[in-house]
Amino acid sequence: MYNKKYFLGFSDHWVGPYTINELRDLPLAKTNKIWTEGLKEWADIESVDELRGLINLIPPALTSYDEKQRREDYKIDYVVRGLEDVGERYLNYSYVFQFLSAVLLIVSVLAGWYCIFAYPPAFICYNCSAIFVLTFFMCMALVVLGFLNWQKYLEIKKKICDVLSGGIGRCDS
Repeated sequence: MYNKKYFLGFSDHWVGPYTINELRDLPLAKTNKIWTEGLKEWADIESVDELRGLINLIPPALTSYDEKQRREDYKIDYVVRGLEDVGERYLNYSYVFQFLSAVLLIVSVLAGWYCIFAYPPAFICYNCSAIFVLTFFMCMALVVLGFLNWQKYLEIKKKICDVLSGGIGRCDS
């Protein structure tokens, strides 16, 4: 049995000989034809007892998914990935602007506090009211920039939703 040689048959030719160990490495299907010593005719692999355990499951060809659809799906994936990258960039800028505005707000409050109580240490600032006004308006500008970036992110997220939903504008998230 171990020295037995097997031949695989295809529609117009055959290949081999193979040992049973060599057949284990091949992607075999139930309908492959095989011949070995002792068989009168070519037989399906599943009908030969010693070869039944060698049959691998091979899925049928996917014919319903045509090349045009594959290209269309690739284009959609490309657009969505690009929009996600741009949206993430706007979202990250929004976080930076929020952080900077929080820092400037703290500086502004401290400068205003020093101005109100008129105890500014000379080495910190000479004109606390100017620092207060400047940092306050910078803080407000950063808040506005953060808001605008957040709005741009939401707009891009809506575009992604439109692309994925085919224009009907309904997304799960």
